[in-house]
Amino acid sequence: MKVLYLSCQMGASGDMLMGALSELTDQNAFLNIMNHAGIPHVSFSIEDSEKCGIHGTHMKVLVNDAEEMDHHEMHEHHHASLSHIFSVIGSLSLSDSVKQNAKQVYQLIAEAESHVHHTQVSEIHFHEVGTLDAVADVCGCCELFELIQPDLILCSPVATGSGTVECAHGILPVPAPAAAYLIQNMPVYGGNVKK
Repeated sequence: MKVLYLSCQMGASGDMLMGALSELTDQNAFLNIMNHAGIPHVSFSIEDSEKCGIHGTHMKVLVNDAEEMDHHEMHEHHHASLSHIFSVIGSLSLSDSVKQNAKQVYQLIAEAESHVHHTQVSEIHFHEVGTLDAVADVCGCCELFELIQPDLILCSPVATGSGTVECAHGILPVPAPAAAYLIQNMPVYGGNVKK
């Protein structure tokens, strides 16, 4: 039995998760799949990284040749509906199962957002998680799970961090309300990690 264990004491961003998972499979094959998937204006590359003397893989997701799009500039201009996100994912050159899993990720996020904002899922418009780099992160992680094909996925309690974060709706506590809704039945702890 192939068991994949995710240690989340420091949380896990999309590029961090992709970098770690890519070490468990053929990285060149993964890059080839994602760079030919058809995500508009997005490219993937891998570079070695060292932090605190520990070596690992940094997954670079570039949108229009820039890493980590400036969401503050996009807030007033970029709001993606769930149907738009589904359309983007559906158009990609990825397997049906990867696309379905990516859509399920966004469906869960939309349900959490609709709960927090007391509105219908069809009325939800994504801000940060609707940007192309986030779509790339979600699809990339789903592709890696398919390439690795674990029989079982286990996860440590998740460190949610603490403090506040600035987002499209202003300054929110960490975890933000929608994130708190998503993790309500998971073992989590605040820890000393601040956003």
